Amino acid sequence: MVERSMDPARVAMVVASNIVTDTRVQKSAASVARLGHDVTVFWPKPSAAKATTTGLGRAKPMPVPAVYNKSRERAMRLKARRTFRIARRKKALRRVRSHRITAWMVRHTRVAWRWLPTQARRSIRGGILGARRRITRAVWHVGKAGATTSNHLIEQFWVRRDDYLARRKRPVFWSSELSLAADLETLFLERIVAQRPDIIHAHDIHVLAAAAKAKAILHRKGYATRLIYDAHEFVAGTGGARAAARAAWAHLERRHIRHVDEVITVSEPIAQELRRRYRLRRPPTVVMNAPDTSKSRRPSLSLRAQCGLGPDEPLLLYSGGVSPQRGVIEIVRAMPLLPWAHLVIVAVPNVASPHLAAIRSAATQLGVQHRVHFVNPVPRPQIIPYIAEADIGIHPLLKGPANHEMALPNKLFEYIHAGLPVVVSDVKLMSRFVTTEGIGEVYTSLDFEDLARAINAVQANLDDFRFATARPELRAAYSWQHQARGIAAVYERLAPRTNPTVRPSAA
Repeated sequence: MVERSMDPARVAMVVASNIVTDTRVQKSAASVARLGHDVTVFWPKPSAAKATTTGLGRAKPMPVPAVYNKSRERAMRLKARRTFRIARRKKALRRVRSHRITAWMVRHTRVAWRWLPTQARRSIRGGILGARRRITRAVWHVGKAGATTSNHLIEQFWVRRDDYLARRKRPVFWSSELSLAADLETLFLERIVAQRPDIIHAHDIHVLAAAAKAKAILHRKGYATRLIYDAHEFVAGTGGARAAARAAWAHLERRHIRHVDEVITVSEPIAQELRRRYRLRRPPTVVMNAPDTSKSRRPSLSLRAQCGLGPDEPLLLYSGGVSPQRGVIEIVRAMPLLPWAHLVIVAVPNVASPHLAAIRSAATQLGVQHRVHFVNPVPRPQIIPYIAEADIGIHPLLKGPANHEMALPNKLFEYIHAGLPVVVSDVKLMSRFVTTEGIGEVYTSLDFEDLARAINAVQANLDDFRFATARPELRAAYSWQHQARGIAAVYERLAPRTNPTVRPSAA
């Protein structure tokens, strides 16, 4: 028998990222807790990570030791298959014959390797070793050019295989392609079910399968659990991953979104596309990833002091991730055309990111390394006052992936609250927003000369753009305090139906 009560709902928020740095999850958890609900945030904690989660408000963090056995096993299998190459030198031939190399390939291809009888292991080793040795010897007679051609064909085979899987009408089944989703299900499923939540709030696609399965189990036990899917991006339009993996994530979303009671997402175009693709009964609620300015405090560090700059030297700023898809290297390429300016890159997660190597190298090759500075981010409450010391904020997101065309990045809103005029690439939604609000200039993506033109145009009209950026109504509309109303509306619709007290039926 299920009786309804007016007690606060028990909420299980689930996320695959590290909430120490995931500000959207922090803000969401704190906002739901302020509504009076009992919020627990489940997240995978790496063994070396510090569990400093001060941004959660009254929400309770529940770190789960991050163990990704299936992901590691699959990665090793993929590496063993996809990095197979024909040896081209005598030294390489000796390595092929090496027992160690062959044993490594097989031992890491199957978890059960160590349980095989010794004779079986020797047979497998011998088979793999012999096959590769025969192929290598055959190609060796053709010569180096033949080996190079063969290796190119091997690489192209895997690229074409992934593209074929992504293009074909039959779906790429996530259960066979995405070991990460299976690992996250192993991490979270039992813990979510044990909490018996009234609402499960799944942050992003990676944990949707685990959340949907937990809801199904709880329903079988008699609980009226509801499920919220918080889509942080347009999954079907992402870039950067293998084509087959992208198709598999899209299949996972299509498979499980039917079990979702409410959808939240980050922009209106993504909301419209999700409703169209999946024929959702209710349009997704748009909650943009705007900054929470209520707890801003003076930064402990000065941005200009870290760069060794005085208050009057023009300073361009990029703040955010530095992966190739962000297009940060284009700003560096524009710097020779901007001899009057310095550039500071606030690198997320930090200046040790391996993606910065190419950016540093480009700065050195162009002779602008003395005008390009790299600094670590500051704690979230200090971000806006910290970056406000710059003059112009730049967001060079690359065109192409549909997810980029539909994005309004949180860094754009941080620039606005810091009072920075902006220069952005011509991705559809962000460029339209900047042009409509009159807060900066737009340039053609991947055209560093046009980027330099746009920066010069903003610099020439800096006061006018600053005035437009400082409008109180603009900052109010794109603050977390305003955006969080959407989350409150979702929970108001779900909570009255999801506060049951479950009692055993009379025998």
